[in-house]
This record gives sequence, C-alpha cells and structure tokens, in this order.
Amino acid sequence: MKNKLAGLCAIGAMLAGMGGTASALPVHWTVGPSTFHGITISGSFVHDPDTNAYSQVNLSRSSASLPTTTFRVEQNEAVFQGNPVFFPRSVLPGSFDGVEFLMIGGTPPFTNAGGALSLYMRTGTCGRAWCDTQLAASAGMVAFSGRPLVTSSASIPTLSEWALIALSSLIALATVVSIRRR
Repeated sequence: MKNKLAGLCAIGAMLAGMGGTASALPVHWTVGPSTFHGITISGSFVHDPDTNAYSQVNLSRSSASLPTTTFRVEQNEAVFQGNPVFFPRSVLPGSFDGVEFLMIGGTPPFTNAGGALSLYMRTGTCGRAWCDTQLAASAGMVAFSGRPLVTSSASIPTLSEWALIALSSLIALATVVSIRRR
C-alpha cells in the first residue's frame, strides 16, 4: 500500500509541475516618423502576435495633399486581403466611401521579440462603399521599432486545472488511507 501511495504521489508531483501554456507579452511598436511622397506617418500601437490583435492605436498622417488624420481603429476588411488597416473610427461594412485609411502592406512580420523593421504602407481615402477604389492613395516604406511591454507585477506560478484535480485526489486518498489504518 505504501508503494502505491508513493507512486501516486510521484505522479501527482509530476502533473503538478505541468502548468498552463505560457504566452509572450504584447509588443509596443513605434512607427516613423517616415516620409514618402510628401506624406509623413508617425505614431504607435501595441500588437499581440499570439492573437494578432492591435490595441492602443495612435497613428498620424500629415500631408499637403491629404487631410491630417489620426487613426485609432484597426479593422481587417476583405478588400484589403488580410492586411492590417487603420481608420479614424469604426466603420460599418459597406459604408467606407470618403473614409481615410492607413494600411500596412503584406503580412507584417511582427513577433514577440520586437526589433526594427521597414514595411510598406499605403494611405488615402476610400472611394466607394467597400473601399475597393482608393482616391489620392500613396504608398512608401515606413520604419517600425518594437519592444516587448514590461509589466510591473511579477507573474505568480499556478498549477493547471488537472494538476489541482490530481493533487486534491491524492490528498483525499491519503486521508482515506489514514482513516482506514486507525
């Protein structure tokens, strides 16, 4: 009986060491300032490569040929074929006519490590309801610099759900064995 209990304790200890999956921190990206065709792009955003989510978007475009605009919302619309596109506000599908846009071309190689990148960006005004025509659009290379976000709180290691179940079962088993011996 002691060998069985010792074996179960060893299995429980092994399972207890298997915590949940780890995920990396999002990365804060600084954009530009970069100028192409008289258009200056600058700002920043936070990107989480694990979920491909953009947050804290604050990108600016200034130009003599286009209105100065601050982009705060990322929407991935079908017409842009999966490229991240930023708008000044949330836009309902089919109502893009006249809305300014800023797009990162291609699939950006944003990683959890951050670093320095130079990526193709396109900006302009949507010409039709689905933004499948762009007016006064211009494109060029823009500099990106990323660094992982640092959290102020220390992470607390926890047991996975299955490890807690196994540990609870072992404690219950030890209690039963102890009671039966008396």
